[in-house]
Amino acid sequence: MDAHALSFEDQSFNAVCLPFVITLIPEPERALDECARVLRPGGEIILASKLGDGAGLQGAIEEAVAPLARRIGRNSSFRISRITDWARESGFDAIEILPVFPNGFSRSSASNGALLTLETELFSP
Repeated sequence: MDAHALSFEDQSFNAVCLPFVITLIPEPERALDECARVLRPGGEIILASKLGDGAGLQGAIEEAVAPLARRIGRNSSFRISRITDWARESGFDAIEILPVFPNGFSRSSASNGALLTLETELFSP
């Protein structure tokens, strides 16, 4: 199925999950728009992925290896800010990022009638 044009009716789901794919989708914001379209009011979008914050030595390494990573289908320079920026621009007004595992998973939330939950591996210095 094309993540940019989901074949579901509007407001079809209580939750939409994108496990470890958001950095592989050509136009992730467009895919997130589609997720929001098929989400019921009060629903939840859940993402799990390795996303860096771009800071420090880790961020510099991710940027340096990005061209090589793209060759194997990975986007090491994809930043969590792309997701939070999309959430804010799309009307999700309560965004929260909470690290829950050292150098690993974090959880972010945003809400505006719906809840966006981002579960990411957030790398920070």
